[in-house]
Amino acid sequence: MITSAPGATVVLDLDGTLVPGDTQRHLFLHCLTRGRLGLGGRLVLLLGGCGHLLGLVGNRPIKALLARALAGREPAALEQTAARWLAERPALRVRPALRARLAEHRRRGDALLLLSASLEPVVRAYARHLGIARVLATGLEVRNGRLTGGLVGVCPHGVEKARLLRGLMRREGLDLDHCWAYADGWSDRSLLALVGHPVVVGPGARLARLARRHGWETLP
Repeated sequence: MITSAPGATVVLDLDGTLVPGDTQRHLFLHCLTRGRLGLGGRLVLLLGGCGHLLGLVGNRPIKALLARALAGREPAALEQTAARWLAERPALRVRPALRARLAEHRRRGDALLLLSASLEPVVRAYARHLGIARVLATGLEVRNGRLTGGLVGVCPHGVEKARLLRGLMRREGLDLDHCWAYADGWSDRSLLALVGHPVVVGPGARLARLARRHGWETLP
């Protein structure tokens, strides 16, 4: 239940929070099975994905591999692919509890921001579906209307999410104590600790313990 004053900033993570599934995993499989990669490119991507699952390849390097796999495509085509996931894949549909919360925040006149380390065209597909105007995500370089295979800017993961939000709120003269954040992962703990109204969504054991210790609200 939302009890703070209206007009707050509301920050939402995507993977595991807004949707129970992982858009990056689906994008990874999409690139392997429907991408334009040759055998060597598929092998590099597959090895990178396995390394990421084992904790040997970081978040930005795996995003760089995905970006290279998407080179030559139009950003709008990738956004359309993500939009189809919303309709076709239950794990990538918006959680009912979060959809209800979003409606409540909108009625109060709160400002919504989708903040995710996922690739920007994918995040924008969800933002468009939900009517969220502002997005901060991992940017892809575009030249002559097509993806070059490079990344642009920072990858909003872990403490970088908190840093980006802090900078945004400072530039716009907004109060972090009046800010809400919805997130699910242990890597999001810096973001959750930064705001006045942290909400943990479907957490794992470690984050659930941290939420109980700090008295953070938890949603299933």
